[in-house]
Amino acid sequence: MTHLHTSGEPPRLYKAAEAATITGLTAHWLTSHARAKQIPHWRFGKLIRFSRAHLDEIVQQAHQPVTVGGAK
Repeated sequence: MTHLHTSGEPPRLYKAAEAATITGLTAHWLTSHARAKQIPHWRFGKLIRFSRAHLDEIVQQAHQPVTVGGAK
């Protein structure tokens, strides 16, 4: 099964270094969390790749809501 974008093309996959530039995270953080299966990613043998949808989800997972009243 092939997953296609609305343009009909396969999704662009990013290496950890490219994904790090896009997200502001480090390549090491991305690869270590992917290996631990803590963040979404694609695996091709030992290769780890990220789609734009994966990167958006990783950033969204890290979102921390604002607390009002100085909750500790």
